[in-house]
Amino acid sequence: MAYTTTTKQWFNDAAPALVDAAGDDVAGAIAGPVLFEIAGADGGAWLVDFALRTVRSVDASKPGAVPKLIVRAAERDFMALVEGRMSADDGVLTKRLHVAGDVSSIARLMTALTDH
Repeated sequence: MAYTTTTKQWFNDAAPALVDAAGDDVAGAIAGPVLFEIAGADGGAWLVDFALRTVRSVDASKPGAVPKLIVRAAERDFMALVEGRMSADDGVLTKRLHVAGDVSSIARLMTALTDH
């Protein structure tokens, strides 16, 4: 299945715009960096910080900051999430999306990723 964008393109182009548009309420609710570990040909690891309004590629074993949340998914599943073809609930229930960390921040992050 072809994606409208690749994961790398999404983190380079869409993620910074999403982070900028998220606002202070999201930054306050998440309150720390989020590590995304995406498996696949165009996968990789990215550290997203809504408070600092940054998105950067990182080595997952050395992200440079202690993440508040960790999101793991295969590329096809992550793209289905951000493109609206899969809900966060479906992703978690089917174990295609794995989220770990501060429970109070998880729901806010999933809303920020899918409301655009």
